[in-house]
Amino acid sequence: MALLVSTAAADAQKFPAVKIATPPVIDGAVDPAEWGAATKLSGMVDERTGDPMPGEARFFLAYDKDAVYFAAICTDDRPAEIRANGYRVNEMPSGDDHVSLSLDVTNSLNAFDTFRVNSRTATLFEASGGRALKREWVGEFTGKGRVTATGWECEARIPWRLLNLPAKGRHDARFNISRYWGRLGRAYIHTFYENGRGNDTPFWSDIEYPEPFVDRSIKLLPYFYTGTDKGQFVANSGLDIKTALSSQIQAIGSINPDFRNIENQVLSLDFSRFERLADESRPFFLEGNDYFESAVFASQRISGFDVGSKFYGRLDPKTSFGFMDTFDASTRTDGGPRGDRNDIVASFERQQDSQTSVRFAATSTTYPGIRNQAYMLRASRDFGPWGLTVREQGSNDTADGFGRRSEVNASFGQNGFFGNVSVYRTTENFQPRLGFVPQTDVRGFAARSFYERSWDRGNIRSVSSFSNYYVNHRDSRSGLYNRGAFSYNNVRLASGFTVSLSGSVEDFEGSKDHTIGTGVRWPALSPNLNYGIDITTGKFGGSKYQQISASFYRRWKNRFSTNFSYQVQNYEGIRRQAIASANYDLDDTRTISGRLLADDGKIGGYLSFRRSGNRGAEYFLILGDPNSPTFVSSLILKMSIPFEIKR
Repeated sequence: MALLVSTAAADAQKFPAVKIATPPVIDGAVDPAEWGAATKLSGMVDERTGDPMPGEARFFLAYDKDAVYFAAICTDDRPAEIRANGYRVNEMPSGDDHVSLSLDVTNSLNAFDTFRVNSRTATLFEASGGRALKREWVGEFTGKGRVTATGWECEARIPWRLLNLPAKGRHDARFNISRYWGRLGRAYIHTFYENGRGNDTPFWSDIEYPEPFVDRSIKLLPYFYTGTDKGQFVANSGLDIKTALSSQIQAIGSINPDFRNIENQVLSLDFSRFERLADESRPFFLEGNDYFESAVFASQRISGFDVGSKFYGRLDPKTSFGFMDTFDASTRTDGGPRGDRNDIVASFERQQDSQTSVRFAATSTTYPGIRNQAYMLRASRDFGPWGLTVREQGSNDTADGFGRRSEVNASFGQNGFFGNVSVYRTTENFQPRLGFVPQTDVRGFAARSFYERSWDRGNIRSVSSFSNYYVNHRDSRSGLYNRGAFSYNNVRLASGFTVSLSGSVEDFEGSKDHTIGTGVRWPALSPNLNYGIDITTGKFGGSKYQQISASFYRRWKNRFSTNFSYQVQNYEGIRRQAIASANYDLDDTRTISGRLLADDGKIGGYLSFRRSGNRGAEYFLILGDPNSPTFVSSLILKMSIPFEIKR
């Protein structure tokens, strides 16, 4: 995960690094005798406003030839309410109290690795550039915590081999420490870097880096499955591969990948005139996904492939790249004839300094009857709290010809407020087939604003407000295309209720549309229980629009959780959608889960048992299809056995 910052002329604090002779025991108890020689820090502020945090927090940093060591002591006058549902490696449930160390060993302010620890045994490693949570690939660090009479504390050991070190020798690193306080629902940070103060991010100075670790072994993750599918015997196999080309560059490959054990997001019934995309959940595309981010590439456009490869990483501390190539034989795209399909994505980014960056991306997709190429060039510059981004995109398609999209965006952020204004033009023929562009043949502008504020006392504990306004015309002809405004406002009360109010008005090609909505959530910030209801009413295209949504979440005795949502929509007919899911952790590695989906008269679902996350063989037994809208008569046993080839 990248910690995004902008800079102003300021002097960052320097904390001299301490190399210790005896490493601390990582048992969750911060022993002064073990941490006495470590670099010490204290104090935190609200990450959005810079207001001082109530209570105290102390932190400790040290290292030796093998690892970085980190500890935290956080006060809480209500320790019985400290939240710690997570207990697994690479897991941090929403709402858990936790602390995070963000560390950029390149000193570039754009390559932060983040390590999270809660007050139990849960740890989460978020690598710069993005990474899927394959334990065999992502690596892990050790962390333990405990609740005390005055709050909670934790310790962590981060092996150097997890960090992409630039070179052996003495270096400065950039770092920051954050704390999420679950009971308050607020995030705090040691050094405030908003409002154009990114260069205040402190140094951990004069660290003696060891020789960069390059794991040149080839990690293989073959899978095999067999079973019955719609009354037919089925069997298949495939292989995932990963290796390091250098300390900064990774390579992964996949042959005949199978995504049947991956549960995709189900889109809600919410009205939209334009296409929506579900979030990506497939590990191949999540690995290094930040290196490929651009408007001309959305990985959901590649539904599957036979062979795929990716290369990504850093050429130097300021320069990153990504390259991906997938091939699918004898496939059908958009209802066309069967044939071979090839998709290629490439990106390159130069972070000239922490204020200035340039990114270039290009895509190509080829299948029977279609050849499509697209590009994106983006330049960004920060001026304290102000930001300016210029983006130019183009596409060339055998069916639609050449098209362009141009955009200029100016932004401002300070003290919990963020706003931006965009001016753009998209031609009718702009068609990046691997990208996500909901509207074409449009020119106009949009203005957006967001404000958030929290308080520790009083009847109102937080407020947030998002608004936008836009005016668009058709690019190929004169006349108004659409004009409208939207606002969503949220208030969290001390009583535990969260109340929302939203509204929209729009003139869409002569149709006078409007909506108003309200919602209630209770109890606010609870990680174990939540009820919600939302009601929206209005008019689209001259027809009445009404929608009611209800949701319920409950975590039972920590290991068992259930989730239920129901929507009914009245718009030119009645539609209903109900989703019920459950998850039961038998232990640290074994889980039973399932989901039922009823959508507009269709009913589907699945039940699965999996054993995973233990660095050994993984098993998945799946009844049904996780992503089919209807029940599928299918029982599949899938097994994956990781191993390495040393080189």
